[in-house]
Amino acid sequence: MQHNVYLEWSINGKAYFQAFRSLCRMRIEYAEWYIEQDDMYWDHSTKDCDAYKRIQFWNKVKEYWKKKLEESFTKEKEYFGE
Repeated sequence: MQHNVYLEWSINGKAYFQAFRSLCRMRIEYAEWYIEQDDMYWDHSTKDCDAYKRIQFWNKVKEYWKKKLEESFTKEKEYFGE
């Protein structure tokens, strides 16, 4: 049996992008969970409370990982030359 390096690179590339996307989705869900938890403690009449500041932080984290998730599809197409 002949070893096909290009096939191995292809399989490893697919596995990498699938694992990275799973990690992104996990981090997005984690941030959403924190946002829901802090929303219970946020006094909606003020923006000076700590819960509001944590919600803002976790919203930024969530948006960052959403952006990384979207970029991974573009990078995968570039990697495989599609």
